[in-house]
Amino acid sequence: MKWARNKFYQWADKKEIIKKYFVDNEYPLEYWNQGEWNSYIEETIAETIQHVIENNEYYREKLKKVGITDKESFSLEKFEKLSCLTKKELIDDPNLILSVPEDKIVQVFLSTGTTSDSVVYVKHTWEDLYIHDLAPEMPILFPISNKDIAAVALPYEMSSAGLSYHRVLQDGMGCAVISVGKGGAYSEPKKTVKALKDMKVNVLLTSPSYAMCLYECANENFLEIGKDINIKTIWLTGEGCSNAFRKRVEKLWKCSAYFYYGSLECGGIGIECEEQNGYHVCNGHVYVEILDSETGEKLEPGQIGNIVVTTLLKDGSPFIRYDTQDLGYIEEECRCGIKLPKLILRGRKNDQIVINEKEYSPFYVEEQLMKIPEVGNNYQFLVYNNVLLIKTEINTEFENSRELEEKISSQVEFGCGIPNIVEITEKIGYTGKKAQRVVHINEDYPLGGEI
Repeated sequence: MKWARNKFYQWADKKEIIKKYFVDNEYPLEYWNQGEWNSYIEETIAETIQHVIENNEYYREKLKKVGITDKESFSLEKFEKLSCLTKKELIDDPNLILSVPEDKIVQVFLSTGTTSDSVVYVKHTWEDLYIHDLAPEMPILFPISNKDIAAVALPYEMSSAGLSYHRVLQDGMGCAVISVGKGGAYSEPKKTVKALKDMKVNVLLTSPSYAMCLYECANENFLEIGKDINIKTIWLTGEGCSNAFRKRVEKLWKCSAYFYYGSLECGGIGIECEEQNGYHVCNGHVYVEILDSETGEKLEPGQIGNIVVTTLLKDGSPFIRYDTQDLGYIEEECRCGIKLPKLILRGRKNDQIVINEKEYSPFYVEEQLMKIPEVGNNYQFLVYNNVLLIKTEINTEFENSRELEEKISSQVEFGCGIPNIVEITEKIGYTGKKAQRVVHINEDYPLGGEI
C-alpha cells in the first residue's frame, strides 16, 4: 500500500483537490462517510465542468442549455438534466471532448467496438494516466504487492486494458509484470502458459473466455494447474460473466477469481471485494449514475437501468454523463465494511436476449448453463425472434446424448423461463477476440426444421 500511495502522491501536487482529500486525509476513502463523499464528488465534478467550459466548445454549449456557465452555477440538480454523451457522437467526431491542447497529449487509446470503422479515440495527459490509473482506492480493493508476479493477459495493441493494468501493477503496486498479451502474433496461448510456469506467476489478469482458453492450453501441454502453474488470484475483466462461470474458473485454476469492471473510455469503474457480489464503485475517479433506459430519469438503488459514468480528475478527454450502454443497479451497503457504493451488472444493453418480446439478461442464462457439469467451457446464444438456440461444447468427461440436450434445455427453461433449443457442438473455442456470447439473428427459427 505504501508504494501505491507514494507513487500516486508524486502527481498529487498537480491538482489541489487531490491534496485536500487524499494527501491531507489520514484515512482511506473506502471508509469515508456519506457527507465526505457528497462533498468530494460535487467538488470534483464542478472542477471538471469549469475545465471543460474553459477548454471545450461541445461541453460549453451543452452545459449552457441546463444553466451551468461556470463552477459557481453548478449543482447536481442542473447536472442531472444534462443529456448523456453517446458513443456515436465520439465516433462521428474524434476530437469532440478533447479539452487540452494537442501538445499536452501523451497517450491515445482506441476503442474499436464491434465494427472496424466504429473507432473512439481517448486522449490522455501525463496527469490523466497517473492520477486516474493509480486510483487511491486500489491498494485495498486491489491487494497486490511488490512480492507478487503478475501476468497481464489482456490486449496491449490500441486498447487501454493491457497498458493501464500494467501501469497500476508496476507503478502503483511495485509488482513485477509480464506483458503476455492476449493471443496476438507474439503471445499465443502456448507461450503464455509456459511463461506462467517458468516465471512462477501468481496473479493473472485476463478475460473470462481467455482464462478458459489458457486453462485448456495448459492441459493440452501437460501442465498441471496447482503444481506446474500455481496462480493464487485471477482478476477477470473485459467481458461480463455470471457467478457460475467465475466459480468454474476458480475450480479449474484452483484459486480465487474476482471481477474488475472498467471501460476504455472511463478506466476502472468498479472492483469486486471479498464478498464476490458486485463491484465497489471507484468513486475516487468516477461518478456513476443509473438512468431509466426509456426516460433518462435517475433511478433509485435497486432499480435496473443504464450505467452512466462521469470521469473525475481527468483533463485530456473528460467523459461527462457517458452512457456506457451497460445495464445494472446500485446497492448502498456491503457486508465487507467498505463504504463505497456497490454496482451490480446485468450485461450490455445490446446483448439482452429478447424472445417473443420478453427481455432476459444473458448472465441469468449463463448461470443456469454453467451449473451443469456436462456443459463445456465455451458456448453461444443465438437469439431468434421466437426461441433461443444454445450452442455449447460438451465437457470432455461426458458423452453427448439426446438426454443431455434435453437436460440442458429443461434447466434453462425452468431457471429462466426462456423457450430454447440446445445444440451440442464439438468445438467453439477461442477466436482471438472478445467473446461474442450473444448473436442476434433477427428472424424466426424454423421450428421442426433444419438450421
